[in-house]
Amino acid sequence: ASGTVTIDADGSAQLQALISGTVSSSGGSAYGTGTSLAINGMIATNTVVSTADAYMTGGSLTATGDVSISSTNGAKADATVNAASSSGDTAVGVVLSFNTLGWEPQDLFTQTLDGLLGTSIGTAAPAYAHAYLEDVTVSAGGNLLVDANNSAQLNATLSNASISAASALYGAGGKSAAAALSTNLVNSDAKAWIEDTDASAQTVDVSGDLTVRGQDNAGIYANSKLVSSSTTTNTGGANIVDGIIGDSITVQFLSGDGSQEIEFGEKVRLSDDYAGGGTGGNIYTFLGNKETFDLSAIDYTNLDYWQEEAATSLVPQGLNISDSDSMAIGGLVVRNDVRSAVEARIVNINVSGGDVTVESIENATLVATIDADVASSGGSAYGSGTSLAVNAMIATNLVLGSSKAFISGSTVNITGSLIVRGRNTSNIGVTNKSVTSSGDTAAGVTLALNTVGWEPQDLFTRTLDALIGTSIGTEQPAETLAYIVDTAITVGGDLSVLADNTAAIKSVLSNGATSAASALVNAGGKAIAGILGTNFVSSQSQAYIDYTTSEGAVTVTGATVIDANDSASIVAESDMKALSSTTNGGGASILGGLIDNALESYNYSSNSGTRNVSPSELVRLASDYTGGGVTGGVYSYLGTAADLDLGTQDYSDTQVWERVIRGSASDTLSSIGNVTDSDSMGVGGLIVRNILAVSYTHLRAHETKANLVCRLLLE
Repeated sequence: ASGTVTIDADGSAQLQALISGTVSSSGGSAYGTGTSLAINGMIATNTVVSTADAYMTGGSLTATGDVSISSTNGAKADATVNAASSSGDTAVGVVLSFNTLGWEPQDLFTQTLDGLLGTSIGTAAPAYAHAYLEDVTVSAGGNLLVDANNSAQLNATLSNASISAASALYGAGGKSAAAALSTNLVNSDAKAWIEDTDASAQTVDVSGDLTVRGQDNAGIYANSKLVSSSTTTNTGGANIVDGIIGDSITVQFLSGDGSQEIEFGEKVRLSDDYAGGGTGGNIYTFLGNKETFDLSAIDYTNLDYWQEEAATSLVPQGLNISDSDSMAIGGLVVRNDVRSAVEARIVNINVSGGDVTVESIENATLVATIDADVASSGGSAYGSGTSLAVNAMIATNLVLGSSKAFISGSTVNITGSLIVRGRNTSNIGVTNKSVTSSGDTAAGVTLALNTVGWEPQDLFTRTLDALIGTSIGTEQPAETLAYIVDTAITVGGDLSVLADNTAAIKSVLSNGATSAASALVNAGGKAIAGILGTNFVSSQSQAYIDYTTSEGAVTVTGATVIDANDSASIVAESDMKALSSTTNGGGASILGGLIDNALESYNYSSNSGTRNVSPSELVRLASDYTGGGVTGGVYSYLGTAADLDLGTQDYSDTQVWERVIRGSASDTLSSIGNVTDSDSMGVGGLIVRNILAVSYTHLRAHETKANLVCRLLLE
């Protein structure tokens, strides 16, 4: 054919799925009777199978220009599953999510079993890109490119939240349970080759450069989030009384009024859900001069301008008068699995031309964030009732990747340089975070298993292996091979045989259990946290020239470099916390808070402008005040009633001002300590096993006519 010849294949299948489910229930009575139940169950399955072949088999191919055989597989799956359950009593949410790219579809039972136990009973149907010439004689007047590029990628997001917010005058109880199983699997390969299958030594003659390249960027990017929260309150109407007091106070503005001009002494009532700074539902008095503010975007805890109305904090809040049982249970199982193979080869071919490059690039990647948060708040002010939070997480992340670039059984006679290069960057980057909190008992257990270059194992075997170091797993190294075997070589330029391996795991693992038990009397708490983690990397890097029978001829005009580099690595951070604290202060902190609220009030701020100040009235200095005095300090006026510009006073003048320094009643009364036994227990266990198995790196070479460099690098 005259001109150029191009054979292209594109297998870029795309799947995008957004699945959401929300279930809510509100009911029950003010006396804790009745039932409010919300149950949410979701199952999502997404499967993509995609292939791309660009090839020519048999016959001859003649072109005066370039020849390109190119295959691209850009298969993508983007799956999001969101589940939310809420109730005033019992909330339950269960989610099963199965996402596969390069695997045959399975029935629900098999997928669930496989996800839970890691049985690997699925059937692979790799999403591949293949580009090849088989049994073809080629004559190209330009360049020849045989290129296979695969970028099969799976983006998976899962969230499951179960919220119980039980509230009554007395007698209410709440439960939340959230469970999620997430399986994300990718299987792919990229292979490019020129081969004579019957070993009759076909001829490939290229006037320009010959490139045979395979590249795979297979990856999983997964984010899994689970929340189970149960909060039970039976305050006997304390919040209602507090609201009545607040409602009896006249205010000029609401926090939702937006931009308003506000003057000294005017009041703003915050909405119950206000989150910009300040206590929702309470009232704040403006102590500045006349100014215009967006009342919906103010930090009302800024004491330079605002003071909380003491009357809205008179009734103690957060004290349950009945048992107020609360239970939150969470269970999250995540399995992420990436398998990829890359190959570039020339087999049984007589090659002539300029530069020749045979290259395989493996970039298998797994990035995962796995987060579970379980919280329970309940129990009574007298230490009765139950508050239980239990959090269990199992996360397995596996990457298998190989990269092979080679020439076998051929003859290479070229005027340029010959490069045979393999690269493997198979890697895992994972963050596992588990947080468990309760006002009574909090227990969290995390099992995190990360492997690069190890065959899949069932969950029981992997757990046993991690616990007692049985080494019953089987290595399947993340390999990088670059070699020339049984091939006569005549090169007018340089000869390079290069293998580079940087297989890696970066893991951040944390599990924190916190019990903060607090009551007037008789509270007790327990915090239990356990971590079992493994990080295994097995890698292999080989570069060589070899002959299996008689020694062949290797003639190189330039330099010869045979270089194998294995820089596999593990960077692992593990943090376990089991924190338990119990207080039974008999109400000392409550009494101290009431006293402090009464004593810490003041009449003005240094930002209040010009005011008529009477003897003994109090001024608080703003945090940026520079006119004299201690910022944040409170000063009493010693003079006679007068109009004073409070922004220009020298408060360090002891003839006119006296600093008022008060102790903290809360601190003083709380120092009495616990008035009942206040049992507390924290138990933690941490087992992490890291194995970095760097391979045997093999270098062989035969004498050439120029410089020969053989380098072995193990890091």
